Amino acid sequence: MRKTLITLSLALAALALFTTSASAQSAEHCAAGQSPNYVFGFAELHTWLGDTMGAPASCEYADPNGTGDTEQNTAAGLAFWRKSTNTPTFTDGWEHWALTPSGQVTWTGSSIDPPPGATLIVSKWTPPARSKTTACVSSDGLPDAGCTPGALNPDVTQDTIGTTICVSGYTARVRPPTSYTSPLERQLLVAYGLPGAPPANFELDHLISLELGGAPRDPANLWPEPYAGDSNARQKDVVENYLRGQVCTGALQLDEAQRLIATDWLSVYRQIRP
Repeated sequence: MRKTLITLSLALAALALFTTSASAQSAEHCAAGQSPNYVFGFAELHTWLGDTMGAPASCEYADPNGTGDTEQNTAAGLAFWRKSTNTPTFTDGWEHWALTPSGQVTWTGSSIDPPPGATLIVSKWTPPARSKTTACVSSDGLPDAGCTPGALNPDVTQDTIGTTICVSGYTARVRPPTSYTSPLERQLLVAYGLPGAPPANFELDHLISLELGGAPRDPANLWPEPYAGDSNARQKDVVENYLRGQVCTGALQLDEAQRLIATDWLSVYRQIRP
């Protein structure tokens, strides 16, 4: 019955999309002064699908059937986030695309959830391998991608967040001791062209933070992030806490949060602290 109601909701939303005038759609479900925009999972869907998904035609809104799902009309169909499976999905009414813990998948038919036979397009995001250890250069608040691409803790997955990062005290249990981090910080300051710089001016930062399942000791995940500047360690700490909250409430998949913190944390900061 629940699936029938959800399917009916999607059909009605898609019908409204094509029968409502473009001018009315532009502010549908938007607060005063707000414009339709894609964020987080829907933004990644659009990055993947482009014109197939089309531009946002409304702001996000709760499924009127009370499922807890989130929906958003687009110029080509409907984007929806499934609370029960934490799956951002786009449908044009027959073909469907979704971001799952296994990666990007597509399928056709009447099911709004990925069936066992869904076609895997791209596996879930993982950081690339470290390609160099010297001549590192940071830019725009991010480390050198070759020196510090990030690294993951294999014990933290989407299935284990309830016993790892979403449990109070987790980071304290896995954080490496200063006997390990202090010598490494001096080495990384040299690698980043900062020999003799006071370590107190920097945070030895886990690019993929421990609270998002980053590797605790891997040098590929650690770099000297300055406390000063337009983009700095304290700002990134705000983003780390925010993304952990999103993951632990089910609003964002773990691998997407890891990708954002490793490659685009400044964009997240500007969204939450405009």
